[in-house]
Amino acid sequence: MPAKSSPLDNIPTSVLKTCAETFAKLITRLVTLSFNEGKFPDKYKTASVTPLLKKQGLDTDSRGNYRPVSNLHTISKIVERVFMTRLVEHVKRSPNYNRFQSAYRLVLTYLYL
Repeated sequence: MPAKSSPLDNIPTSVLKTCAETFAKLITRLVTLSFNEGKFPDKYKTASVTPLLKKQGLDTDSRGNYRPVSNLHTISKIVERVFMTRLVEHVKRSPNYNRFQSAYRLVLTYLYL
């Protein structure tokens, strides 16, 4: 995990990484509760969105020349990674899973693993 933090983080990513043993227990509890209840805390559903110019030299007055960049809470990214890992493993065990299929496979496999 990169060391950069989101502006929304109450705890910097560097502290999470340094104190991983302590925070792992808390994050594991959050993941377990979230999976068991089928809910995710609203606090971690928000993002800080920053518009970035697509290319240098484009007209800065035109909104179409910007792309939104969302910064999520680091903890929500961790929970998302755990979820995706479990989902991909579940899909791979499915009787309908064809390891030779290359098109339209879970794009998520590529993005998260």
